[in-house]
Amino acid sequence: MCEWTLAASALSTLAGAAGQIQRGREQAALYRHNRALADRQALIAEQRARAEAARIREEGAGLLGRQRAGFARAGVALEGTPLDVLGDTAAAVDRDARDALYRGALRADDYRTRAAREDFRASAVGSRIGVGIGTSLLRGSGSAQPPGRGPVAR
Repeated sequence: MCEWTLAASALSTLAGAAGQIQRGREQAALYRHNRALADRQALIAEQRARAEAARIREEGAGLLGRQRAGFARAGVALEGTPLDVLGDTAAAVDRDARDALYRGALRADDYRTRAAREDFRASAVGSRIGVGIGTSLLRGSGSAQPPGRGPVAR
């Protein structure tokens, strides 16, 4: 009868360890999936920022063209103040485009930080699995000792 109890206890311990391994693998897979999503979101943030900067530059080029045409229609020479206006407009367009790229880079960096955190979590799960299995095996081995063979009580 004692052998059956020991065998049942050992099987229970092994089943618990197998369950911990499976849960750990699933958790690590989830973290790796989250990392992949965050990496993709970082790329999308950069692409959106480039598209926004291109749109700003395109609209700015149109604005500069309309300003030049307006000055020409009015017979204003492109020197002095009108030239300063065109220069200020070009500088503002460039600044707005660079700001869009910077905001996109910040968003991408935030997503990459999230990706790194998920990667860390996935690798940490492996360590926790080992500790959890070791703990289960130690607990199980303590309960699997035949009567009278356990630690000496004081």
